[in-house]
Amino acid sequence: MTCSECRIKKAKICLLQLANLDMLFVLNEHLVLSSTSSIKMWRRLLIGLLVTDFGHFVSMAPMGSGIYWRIWEWNAMAWGSVGFVYLGAASRITFLAGTTDGRS
Repeated sequence: MTCSECRIKKAKICLLQLANLDMLFVLNEHLVLSSTSSIKMWRRLLIGLLVTDFGHFVSMAPMGSGIYWRIWEWNAMAWGSVGFVYLGAASRITFLAGTTDGRS
Protein backbone atom coordinates (compact mmCIF):
# COMPACT_ATOMS: atom_id res chain seq x y z
CA MET A 1 0.00 0.00 0.00
CA THR A 2 1.40 3.40 -0.96
CA CYS A 3 1.58 6.34 1.41
CA SER A 4 -1.21 8.07 -0.54
CA GLU A 5 -3.46 5.01 -0.34
CA CYS A 6 -2.77 4.78 3.39
CA ARG A 7 -3.79 8.43 3.93
CA ILE A 8 -6.98 7.92 1.92
CA LYS A 9 -7.85 4.84 3.96
CA LYS A 10 -7.19 6.69 7.24
CA ALA A 11 -9.34 9.63 6.08
CA LYS A 12 -12.21 7.27 5.22
CA ILE A 13 -11.96 5.65 8.64
CA CYS A 14 -12.04 9.07 10.34
CA LEU A 15 -15.09 10.11 8.31
CA LEU A 16 -16.93 6.89 9.15
CA GLN A 17 -16.14 7.33 12.84
CA LEU A 18 -17.34 10.94 12.70
CA ALA A 19 -20.57 9.80 11.03
CA ASN A 20 -21.00 7.24 13.80
CA LEU A 21 -20.54 9.95 16.44
CA ASP A 22 -23.09 12.15 14.67
CA MET A 23 -25.52 9.22 14.75
CA LEU A 24 -24.92 8.97 18.50
CA PHE A 25 -25.83 12.67 18.90
CA VAL A 26 -29.01 12.20 16.87
CA LEU A 27 -29.99 9.08 18.79
CA ASN A 28 -29.31 10.66 22.19
CA GLU A 29 -31.18 13.80 21.25
CA HIS A 30 -34.19 11.80 20.08
CA LEU A 31 -34.25 9.46 23.07
CA VAL A 32 -33.89 12.22 25.67
CA LEU A 33 -36.22 14.74 24.09
CA SER A 34 -38.92 12.20 23.26
CA SER A 35 -38.92 10.86 26.82
CA THR A 36 -39.60 14.14 28.62
CA SER A 37 -41.77 17.20 28.36
CA SER A 38 -39.50 19.13 30.72
CA ILE A 39 -38.42 22.36 29.03
CA LYS A 40 -35.54 22.52 31.50
CA MET A 41 -34.22 19.17 30.23
CA TRP A 42 -34.70 20.24 26.60
CA ARG A 43 -32.73 23.44 27.21
CA ARG A 44 -29.89 21.63 28.96
CA LEU A 45 -29.47 19.08 26.19
CA LEU A 46 -29.73 21.70 23.45
CA ILE A 47 -27.16 23.93 25.15
CA GLY A 48 -24.77 20.97 25.27
CA LEU A 49 -25.33 20.25 21.60
CA LEU A 50 -24.90 23.93 20.73
CA VAL A 51 -21.52 23.90 22.49
CA THR A 52 -20.50 20.95 20.32
CA ASP A 53 -21.71 22.83 17.23
CA PHE A 54 -19.35 25.68 18.04
CA GLY A 55 -16.58 23.17 18.76
CA HIS A 56 -17.17 21.74 15.29
CA PHE A 57 -16.81 25.22 13.79
CA VAL A 58 -13.54 25.75 15.69
CA SER A 59 -12.22 22.46 14.32
CA MET A 60 -12.76 23.83 10.78
CA ALA A 61 -10.53 26.89 11.42
CA PRO A 62 -7.49 25.39 9.65
CA MET A 63 -9.53 25.61 6.41
CA GLY A 64 -9.48 29.42 6.69
CA SER A 65 -12.26 31.89 7.44
CA GLY A 66 -13.81 31.46 3.99
CA ILE A 67 -15.06 28.01 4.93
CA TYR A 68 -17.68 29.68 7.13
CA TRP A 69 -19.21 32.07 4.62
CA ARG A 70 -18.17 31.33 1.01
CA ILE A 71 -21.00 28.90 0.40
CA TRP A 72 -20.57 29.14 -3.38
CA GLU A 73 -17.17 27.46 -2.93
CA TRP A 74 -18.42 24.62 -0.75
CA ASN A 75 -18.14 21.06 -1.98
CA ALA A 76 -20.19 18.15 -0.66
CA MET A 77 -17.89 17.76 2.36
CA ALA A 78 -18.23 21.43 3.31
CA TRP A 79 -22.03 21.33 2.92
CA GLY A 80 -22.15 18.29 5.18
CA SER A 81 -19.64 19.61 7.66
CA VAL A 82 -20.46 23.33 7.84
CA GLY A 83 -23.91 23.73 6.29
CA PHE A 84 -25.44 20.93 8.31
CA VAL A 85 -23.96 22.30 11.54
CA TYR A 86 -25.29 25.79 10.70
CA LEU A 87 -28.76 24.28 10.32
CA GLY A 88 -28.52 22.39 13.62
CA ALA A 89 -27.10 25.36 15.51
CA ALA A 90 -29.76 27.69 14.08
CA SER A 91 -32.56 25.35 15.16
CA ARG A 92 -31.09 25.06 18.66
CA ILE A 93 -30.63 28.84 18.98
CA THR A 94 -34.20 29.38 17.77
CA PHE A 95 -35.55 27.06 20.44
CA LEU A 96 -33.32 28.44 23.20
CA ALA A 97 -34.26 32.03 22.29
CA GLY A 98 -37.87 31.17 22.99
CA THR A 99 -39.03 31.58 19.41
CA THR A 100 -40.71 28.20 19.71
CA ASP A 101 -41.69 25.97 22.57
CA GLY A 102 -40.81 22.87 20.57
CA ARG A 103 -44.42 21.78 20.04
CA SER A 104 -46.38 21.54 16.84
